Amino acid sequence: MPFIDVDGLQMYYEMHGDPEAPPVLMISGTGNDLRWSQPDRNPINKAGYVCHFDQRGLGQTDKPDGPYTMAQYADDAAGLAAALGWSRCHVVGTSFGGMVALNLVQRHPDLVDRLVLNCTSPGGDHASFPLHTLTDLPPDELLDRRMRLTDGRYDPDADEPLPGIPQWSTTPCWHEAPTRRPVRRPPEPPPARGPGRPRRQRSPARHRLADPRVRRALRPHRSTVQRQSWPTTFPARSSESSRVATCS
Repeated sequence: MPFIDVDGLQMYYEMHGDPEAPPVLMISGTGNDLRWSQPDRNPINKAGYVCHFDQRGLGQTDKPDGPYTMAQYADDAAGLAAALGWSRCHVVGTSFGGMVALNLVQRHPDLVDRLVLNCTSPGGDHASFPLHTLTDLPPDELLDRRMRLTDGRYDPDADEPLPGIPQWSTTPCWHEAPTRRPVRRPPEPPPARGPGRPRRQRSPARHRLADPRVRRALRPHRSTVQRQSWPTTFPARSSESSRVATCS
């Protein structure tokens, strides 16, 4: 398992992609653990030499006594890049990792070449909305609140609540959608033949061949097979001899 020491913090990391490609530092969100997030399958690995790592307090990285600050998270990422020998790299921050990436750019601007932020916020006075406070709302109000939060173009009073999607107003909400068809379940297995012996399944083609009438139809008829009759006498090789060879 690859661990690296960053200012006394043992950090777990994995490298994926082409070592000759541009270096990319991937900063994941809260609760991420490389043991189950499958970093080797991340599509960004095809475009760069990507470093995936567990942040302090997460996954297999050390968990020192807290609380932790955003400056510590940013310095951890910068220290990891320095320990890998990277003086400049691309940075991708997702969710909480995006907040870390913003602090990384502020504290270590020379390290970051390109910055990509996914589903994140700058924190502070503009922190992410506490979605857990919406769970008890009625379905209609919940849908309206979530749409207002996720898409600034949404206007339920307009002819097209979402511009460019005219069918939105006529499409039933998810809680009003018609009941789906019941899932077709596989047939029950046949009863066992004898104690502990399941009945053998036959394919339709094999079942047809088991019919004696089908076998007789496929069998070549005797009249179509001509037997080869061999002569019992052979002529002599020369006219001088009139003897005939006879096969016994």
